[in-house]
Amino acid sequence: MPGEAAGPPNPLENALVGVSYRRIPTLLPGVLSAVVVAALGTWLADRIGTDVLGFSKSPISPIMVAILLGMLAANTVQLPAILQPGIRFSVRKLLRLGIILLGIRLSLLDVLKLGAFGVPLVALSIVSGLVFTTLIARRLRLPERLGTLIAVGTSICGLSAIVATAPAIDATDEEVAYAAANITIFGALATFIYPYLAHVLFGTDPLRTGLFLGTSVHDTAQAVASGLIFDQVYSTAGRPTIADVTVVVKLVRT
Repeated sequence: MPGEAAGPPNPLENALVGVSYRRIPTLLPGVLSAVVVAALGTWLADRIGTDVLGFSKSPISPIMVAILLGMLAANTVQLPAILQPGIRFSVRKLLRLGIILLGIRLSLLDVLKLGAFGVPLVALSIVSGLVFTTLIARRLRLPERLGTLIAVGTSICGLSAIVATAPAIDATDEEVAYAAANITIFGALATFIYPYLAHVLFGTDPLRTGLFLGTSVHDTAQAVASGLIFDQVYSTAGRPTIADVTVVVKLVRT
């Protein structure tokens, strides 16, 4: 019937877009707002780097500026409800699609070559992250379940690991929220700081820099963003790029 509300999405619709196909037009305002933030971040990064700081090529990453703009908007103004479905779609679907497309750029030989170096280091980083974070949590006298959530979030894959682990250890909603806040804050700081730290430590060496970013930044999206920031700021070229290595290492870690 005309005007009848669309029902819940079927499994295929939910997997592809998260809503029923008849509700796809409701996603457009939020997706457009995300595009505007990305475009504005690109423009501001270029203007600040060239016009304000005087560089011939801006050393400021458009991704970093876009993230900061989004954080500023989300925490200072009440976003209209009409934008929420599209913003959720951009975060849950488009962002993951972008990571998939980054991975598709790699050949099987690239993956095998990086994996041979990355798997032992990833295994070591996961084990050491679990052990040392748990020990630090005990020294700080944090509740055991909270310490466990922070440990898996730090060593494996951020929020996804926390959400997956919480039911298995009967963690409370408060413990999940504290752990998620901890991982989000430090992961965001790592996203912005580690690309510059990696350049100081490893120059533009793609393997060592990608291994560093892929094993040290918490969440998958944050790790990919850090690799892209490095490529944008330091104009790395060739195959694989820093972002390519970071993607493979982080997915192996996950």
